[in-house]
Amino acid sequence: MPTMKNRTKTIAITVGSLAAGAVLATGVTGVAVAADSSPSPLASVARDDMRGPDRGGPGRGPGGQALHGQITVKQDDGTIATIARVNGTVTAVSPTSITVTAEDGYAATYAISEDTVVRVGVPTRPARGTTPAAPAASTHTIADVSVGDVAHVQGTVSGSVTTASEVHAMTAEQAAQLEAERAQHEAAHAQTS
Repeated sequence: MPTMKNRTKTIAITVGSLAAGAVLATGVTGVAVAADSSPSPLASVARDDMRGPDRGGPGRGPGGQALHGQITVKQDDGTIATIARVNGTVTAVSPTSITVTAEDGYAATYAISEDTVVRVGVPTRPARGTTPAAPAASTHTIADVSVGDVAHVQGTVSGSVTTASEVHAMTAEQAAQLEAERAQHEAAHAQTS
């Protein structure tokens, strides 16, 4: 039976794993999600829909890494919205749309609007023991995203069109490095628990 001291250590490790996992969870099928400075009421619900208690970060659920899916949410104003997301490789990109193909072959195309927040590159990691600051407003545009990049896209479904609210992309090399760091982090925590 765990002692209170061990339980506290386990809780601290779990919280640390979730925070690090949010930064490091990528691989071929996901990019860590960073909120913009004024998140929508849907953001936290949609970000949490595929996060499992035993795996840290967006895109990691109890069964493994999330590739794509939809969730229906009730917004603060009482309206209902359907949020779609996909993690995979950018297979087409233009000023008005992006197509991301997940590892299982599912391809999703999202419209790009003037409200789409685009982030490119490796997420900034907070210093150990500090509270993460809200990310600065993005200066990236869809023109900064390339075919072959690894991306996480989230958007709102309206009829037959899904409009991206967030696009997070990085090169395949950056994603592979983050996945290696995530695996190393998980292995280190597995040894200490």
